[in-house]
Amino acid sequence: MRKKIIIFLGVVLVLSIAWMAYTSVKKLDKKQIIQEKQNDLSEMFDQLGQVGLPIKPSTILIFFNSECEHCQWEMQQISKRFERIDRLI
Repeated sequence: MRKKIIIFLGVVLVLSIAWMAYTSVKKLDKKQIIQEKQNDLSEMFDQLGQVGLPIKPSTILIFFNSECEHCQWEMQQISKRFERIDRLI
């Protein structure tokens, strides 16, 4: 009986270590993907002439047509709520 308990605890320990390793690798992969996206954004800003613009993980880019009626309405709504959005970021 004692041998079964020791084997069971060993299996639980090995599974716990494997799970922690798996989640750590997933977090590192996610961090790398975010870093690549930030680099892509930096390159895009450089191409647009916005050199040195700080890139944060919560940077939001909104592309719109200034002649589009829907886009104009959207920008008005964003402008009204800009302080609230800025606090969330």
